[in-house]
Amino acid sequence: MNVKEDSSSQDLARFRTEWADERTRMAAERTFAAWLRTGLALVAGGLATARLLTSIEPGWLVRAMGIILIVLGGTIFALGFRTYRELSKDLKEEEIESTSVWFLGLMTLMLLLAAAFALILVFV
Repeated sequence: MNVKEDSSSQDLARFRTEWADERTRMAAERTFAAWLRTGLALVAGGLATARLLTSIEPGWLVRAMGIILIVLGGTIFALGFRTYRELSKDLKEEEIESTSVWFLGLMTLMLLLAAAFALILVFV
């Protein structure tokens, strides 16, 4: 094996490692997005249940179902952020850059506030 072939195989290995790191980062972001989608669906479903099914008796049961769905959605937001934050630490240890945890934390906080607003709308 000559020096040129050895250098070429090292470049290929480095290139493949960089792409594997990028795939890992994107998988973490897709997983976080899936948590958020699930939480949004639960919050929207809870709000729709509590506000649109008002003719069903007993009314307190329908409202309770809506509240449970909204609280579960907010919990999913928090769990998704916690999971991403832990994975982000692991990625940094491996020297893989990830999306800013502060930015995603702010976005999660905004979604939690939206869930709290949805809870207020249930009672109005």
